[in-house]
Amino acid sequence: MRKVLIAVLIVILTNTLFAETITDNIEAVVEDDVITSGELQMQLFTYFVQFGITDTTQVMKDSLSKVILNQMISDKVINVIAKKDTTITVDNSEVETALRESIDNIRSNFPDESAFKKSLKEEGLTIGELKRKYKKKIKEQILVKKYLQNTISFIPEIPQEEIDSFYNINKDSIPTNYPGTYKLSHIYIVYKPGKHSLSQIEKKINNILSEYNENVSFSALVKKYSEDSLTINNGGLWGNVGKKDILPEIYEQISDIGEGQVKIVQSRLGYHLILCEGRSEDKYILRQILIIPKVTSKDSLEMRQIACKVDSLLNKGISFKKLVVKYSDDLQTKGVDGYLGEFEEIKMNPELLKHLKGLEGGMHTNVIETPLGFEIIHIDEYIRGKDITTDEIKNNIRNMLLQKKQQNLIDELVVRLKKDVYIAINE
Repeated sequence: MRKVLIAVLIVILTNTLFAETITDNIEAVVEDDVITSGELQMQLFTYFVQFGITDTTQVMKDSLSKVILNQMISDKVINVIAKKDTTITVDNSEVETALRESIDNIRSNFPDESAFKKSLKEEGLTIGELKRKYKKKIKEQILVKKYLQNTISFIPEIPQEEIDSFYNINKDSIPTNYPGTYKLSHIYIVYKPGKHSLSQIEKKINNILSEYNENVSFSALVKKYSEDSLTINNGGLWGNVGKKDILPEIYEQISDIGEGQVKIVQSRLGYHLILCEGRSEDKYILRQILIIPKVTSKDSLEMRQIACKVDSLLNKGISFKKLVVKYSDDLQTKGVDGYLGEFEEIKMNPELLKHLKGLEGGMHTNVIETPLGFEIIHIDEYIRGKDITTDEIKNNIRNMLLQKKQQNLIDELVVRLKKDVYIAINE
């Protein structure tokens, strides 16, 4: 979905202090490069959302984490070896062309240019900053591609007999028409603290402020109350930070903070009591106490009731766009009327398609429970597909079998390369 494309890209490219709060553990080391817990969890989150996986048990998470970590290690191994190959060069013009295409691809998932820029602004980025941050990654991708082209120079052709055999065995399950496409928007109500939990948080914050006003040191309060594992052992110290070092929603709330002042700030991570120990121009010396809200069963029930209320209002004819503004918790889509993007039916999660079955443009689903909360999806438009000829089907089979053989060759290459690369996995 569009929100995944932009959200994941932003998290990958933005080097913020708060991103580091979830990357304190090292999962693996490849030569002098590391894979952190935060990077692994982001890949795992992306996988769950992209493929609509609803099984969020620890067993499933652990199983997928191992697979994803192994793939991340393989990718870094190829990258390490490619960088050592002095015969490969990457021109700046190649990078600029690929960068432009990648940004255009992301942009195409928004209804218009203003919506794209607005989403970037919400993450504290401009198009120029996005390009600068993405440029290094693009260069690495081109380098790896050239290395693989040089190393795996021979890709066997797929015999017609193999294509025909695959077709005959699987023809009953092969789609015979091009998929339809959906343009979708949504209202997302995430699991979050309800009224009771918020009152408990307010009580905790008041206790902290009361103790601080009684001259209990901030460092002592950090040790007693903070849930930030990265800063709890150094008195909550962030260091000398600026606008680009912290989440945009936090900076907006502390930009005018004065030396010696304590501010209470809410972000996507929770509630922060932030102490300013000094500032100069656009830099701040800050400490924090982080309180992470706990979602109870009562809170979940309250969120469900809100979602059902939204469903009822939609059924009464209230505008979907108005309800997005009032109720949706998805900040990535809230400013664009909840618009998610355009999706090919064949690539969509089967569970989601069950909810969309029988619905036409202008209609919406019932309340859908997800691992993160409750969702109501609106069908902005549905375009039906068309028939596929047998020749087109067999050409698609050829491409699929070719990709599979290419991947097998890459996997074999990685096995050989790993023998010459230092790899350490934190078991």
